[in-house]
Amino acid sequence: MEKILKVQLPFTFEVLYLGKEIQEVTRSGEKYLFRIMLVSAKKAITRKWLKTDAPNIEDWIEVMLNIYRMEKLTFSSRLKTNTFNNYWENWVDFVSPLRGDFVK
Repeated sequence: MEKILKVQLPFTFEVLYLGKEIQEVTRSGEKYLFRIMLVSAKKAITRKWLKTDAPNIEDWIEVMLNIYRMEKLTFSSRLKTNTFNNYWENWVDFVSPLRGDFVK
């Protein structure tokens, strides 16, 4: 998350689990993306809850990609693709080199 938002995040319960806003994340698009990243991390954890292997970054990226696709459809149907691109530009920059199958 720090690489995507380009800020130092405090690793506290209030921030990472409850989603408390932090001062370093100032733009509304970054705040929006931060909340989505937290939700997708929680979803990746619940998918592996009773399994022996722990969730990893690939599990989290997969959940984020699913949310990305749905958000893209939602913003497109509302004719707000510029807003979508502003919100997700940091994520796209992060995931593009990691996933060869990623399509913008």
